[in-house]
Amino acid sequence: MPRQARRESNSGIYHVTAQGAGRRRLFEDDKDRLRFVERLRALPEKDDVRLLAWCLSAPVETEAHLLAAIRYIHLNPLDTGASHPRDCPWSSYGEYVGKPRICDTSLVLELVGGAESFEGYCDPSQGHDYLVSLKERGPYLSEAEAERVAASHLGADFADRLALLDKSERDRALRKLRALGLSVRQIERLTGVGRNIVARA
Repeated sequence: MPRQARRESNSGIYHVTAQGAGRRRLFEDDKDRLRFVERLRALPEKDDVRLLAWCLSAPVETEAHLLAAIRYIHLNPLDTGASHPRDCPWSSYGEYVGKPRICDTSLVLELVGGAESFEGYCDPSQGHDYLVSLKERGPYLSEAEAERVAASHLGADFADRLALLDKSERDRALRKLRALGLSVRQIERLTGVGRNIVARA
């Protein structure tokens, strides 16, 4: 389905993000980053735009970053006068503590330990710098460690080979990656296999 055109901003200011297909990384090394920055540098002259800020990093590279972003989103109504996220009917907070309607809440609820823990995590009294401890939820691997572990157990070309396996072999490989401590999101990013398939394997 083709994407709809974005509405024009009244302020003329846009926040633009990009991610790789299947949540794969956009840049393999600093040469890729440099090429992108060179194109970015030419953008103002070429398209008559002003660039206010930029950063080449995945916005939710780890579970901790993902959870911080989710919490930030649900605390945004506090800046417009709400006293608690539950007071804002125009957010996904109710889907996390009640019944999902639009969002897939399973990954985040799995990370925080359920709806009750999510309520505590998004409690405004905890302060904006509050972060849930993921260490209690089992082994956590950094993105680099996750990639190294996957490559050492499944081979350097594991992502390409995984796509060629039949379903039972693929699911066995996905279960092995989970058993080695990789999160569903890390496996999705590294292999390009969808999160729901990884979770059901």
